[in-house]
Amino acid sequence: MSRDNFDEEITSLYQQRKQQVVAPKIILAQESSNTKYSPLKLLTIFFAGSMASFGIMAIISHFSTLPENLTTAIASSQSTNLIELAPKQPDEIKALPVKVLPPIPENVSPISQKTLQPELANRSEQLKPHIVTTGPVSVMSLPSLSEPLIVIEPIYKVLPEYSITARQERESGKIKLNYNIDITGKVNNITIVSNSISRNLQRAAKKALSQWQYKPNEQLLGKDYQVIFKFTLSEN
Repeated sequence: MSRDNFDEEITSLYQQRKQQVVAPKIILAQESSNTKYSPLKLLTIFFAGSMASFGIMAIISHFSTLPENLTTAIASSQSTNLIELAPKQPDEIKALPVKVLPPIPENVSPISQKTLQPELANRSEQLKPHIVTTGPVSVMSLPSLSEPLIVIEPIYKVLPEYSITARQERESGKIKLNYNIDITGKVNNITIVSNSISRNLQRAAKKALSQWQYKPNEQLLGKDYQVIFKFTLSEN
């Protein structure tokens, strides 16, 4: 078979097949059907919409009043807590902590003492006070007034520090302190009876007294003792 005859047969078969094929009809657009609603159906739809709107408004009104109720509940709860948690009465003032005393040196130079007239001379039970002077600071101890009479002499004492600032400002005066002695001979419960000095010198006096040490003695317990520190400037 020649090439020309083959091409003619192919062309003839293609034309026959083309005539046998029926192309489908494509409808691009269709007319839309007009839907009509009856009056009863329209009334039903309107009624349903009204009920839905009423329900939504009721829910909104309910939630809009909810924060006020919560605020009232919280306010009432807070007022109840304030009443139940009333502040407690303040505790009694505790004694100031006593620092541990350093070891007593073996060789201690004697401290000069001078006998002064007692401040309470009209009481026969009072021991004669004494004053210990070191530099510009003076101290006079007043023993207890209770019976029997006991000589009260600390085995270790520290004098208040007369600060440079107080000297420059030429501060002077005296302070009377009340204190107790515990079973170990340490000083506690220090309180101010009277004073005419600044707060810095008051703290220096209380700090010095808190370091005093007495020989342990049960007869010293439960009694009040007093001491007077005098701050004076030496005249050059």
